[in-house]
Amino acid sequence: MRRNVLPKRPRHLRNRPEEEEENGNLKHSASIRYLAKKTGLTVHQAHLLTVALNFLLVAFLIYWYARKYVPDALRNRTETIQRSLEEARAASSEANRRLAEIESRLGKLDVEIKQMQTSAEQEAASEEARI
Repeated sequence: MRRNVLPKRPRHLRNRPEEEEENGNLKHSASIRYLAKKTGLTVHQAHLLTVALNFLLVAFLIYWYARKYVPDALRNRTETIQRSLEEARAASSEANRRLAEIESRLGKLDVEIKQMQTSAEQEAASEEARI
């Protein structure tokens, strides 16, 4: 029977939690140890320094390339929003105009219906009188 044997953890990681093992290879790499030796920092501090420097480098590169495109994109977005607002205002005023027109027609219909009722009643009365 063959057992799945997990590889042994390195000595420096045996008493530490699993989470630290994840970055253990990076923390204890030759370049980090060299940096720690040259700067007088601990290996952990040198690792944190390299992480911070990498972050700053990536953030600077993103800023460097984004500074050309972000202002134009924001300006275009602002113009698009303003155009949309103007179109919405125009559509709203058009809808209000059409609503007022329909309401005036409905008001006229009430008058026409009353006129038709009175004329129908008059015709009915005249027909009744004729018969």
